[in-house]
Amino acid sequence: MNVVVCCKDPDRSEALLRWLPWLSLTPDSAVTLLTVLGRHDPLPSVELPIPPGFPLPLTRRLRHGSAAVEILAEVSEAGADLVVCGWRTHRTTLGSTAERLFRACPANLLLVRPADVPLKGALICTGGESPSLDTLHSAASLLNREQIRVGILHVMSQVAFSDASPHEDLLDSAESAVARGTHEGLHLRRAAAVFQEAGFRGEVVPILRHGLVVDEVVAELRQGKYELLVIGSRQPRTKRRWSDLLLEDVGADLASRAHCSVLLIRPAEG
Repeated sequence: MNVVVCCKDPDRSEALLRWLPWLSLTPDSAVTLLTVLGRHDPLPSVELPIPPGFPLPLTRRLRHGSAAVEILAEVSEAGADLVVCGWRTHRTTLGSTAERLFRACPANLLLVRPADVPLKGALICTGGESPSLDTLHSAASLLNREQIRVGILHVMSQVAFSDASPHEDLLDSAESAVARGTHEGLHLRRAAAVFQEAGFRGEVVPILRHGLVVDEVVAELRQGKYELLVIGSRQPRTKRRWSDLLLEDVGADLASRAHCSVLLIRPAEG
């Protein structure tokens, strides 16, 4: 796996690199520590530090120009599978560079909040349909399997889609949905199985909430003690349905409101 870690602050580079052991990276993975300077910025006076005993080969790269443009260029040239960037703790928006990467980066993207390691809990959002299983498989392959507690969250509307919708569905917990074999329950059962089949040794918990997607995800993050939110990106425009169009900006809203680090999973090619 090729990983690009983006940083120009000597106080942040070690914090970003400390995230990598919490991911399931193979020994032959390559890490590029990328610094992007403005056209007229002076060269760094000190070399960005790396954690003692960092286990992977690391190459340092320096580029000049717009941060988002140069990061995307590096990702393209390196064939990166994962991009790691830091972002400010108290932002209520992604910021221009993070937002550009969120919408345009072709690789998986990890936006790191300060002080979010060790990684003990990850909340993974699932939409209840087949593309969400692709996100779950990717997340299961990316996250370290040894110590992480995984919550798998699906949010249902509080309003029935039609008169034929069973009233009980609107009251379901994850446990009752699984027990009754509803559409959502079957999906949550399959989602949990993805992580169990991947060899996760920590707890895997299906969660069903009712309400507005962003509000309910943020509420679960606050109540559940997670250090990482995992979400899937939207499908390419030519493959999206009308419902995908309505949810186009949900991911960006979630990332903006999350108090923790965020991992954006891109759909697999093909």
